[in-house]
Parts: sequence; structure tokens; C-alpha cells
Amino acid sequence: MNRSASARDRRQLRLARAILRDYELGRVSLRKLVSNLDALWTEFSLDEAWTNRYREEWFSLETALALMSDDAQPREWDPSLERAVGDAVLALEDLLAQYPVDDDGDED
Repeated sequence: MNRSASARDRRQLRLARAILRDYELGRVSLRKLVSNLDALWTEFSLDEAWTNRYREEWFSLETALALMSDDAQPREWDPSLERAVGDAVLALEDLLAQYPVDDDGDED
């Protein structure tokens, strides 16, 4: 389903796509991904169901980050956490695709 978004939301959507792409390319850490997606969430003025789903997927990433960086119990890389992160990233990409925007920054 394609939806329309305000110019401001389109900018936020482009930023969310860019940070997801940077994460997938290994340019940013999971910590940076979680932080940036959180900041973007607070700026969206899209429909409530969409933003709730975005937040749910963000929470999956945040939970994985918390589990991986628990200083009390050093952990080896857990394949189930890696899958959870991958699933959340894919779900976020699918969610973002519901609001198509030009990647070139044009607002029209």
C-alpha cells in the first residue's frame, strides 16, 4: 500500500532509509542505528498504526542491542540475535516502502 507524506516526513523517511542502508553496508554500528531511528521516530507525523509498527521494530533492535552489550555478562555473538536484527531491519524497510519518496531529495 502506497501512502502520501508531508515534505517534512519525506525527509525523515529518506534519513531512515539512509541509516538502514548504512547499517547494512557496515558503515554504522547497531548502537548508531538504534539511536538514529529513535530520533527519527519522534519526528514522524505519519498515521498512528504506522508509527506504532515502526516503534515495535525499533524496540526489537534496541532489545538486541541491550542483550549484546550487557556488561554484566559478556556474550559471544548470538545467531538468534543476528536473525532478530535482520528481521527488524527488513520489517523497517518494508514499512518505509509504504511511503515512497524520491531518494534525490526532491520535495515535489
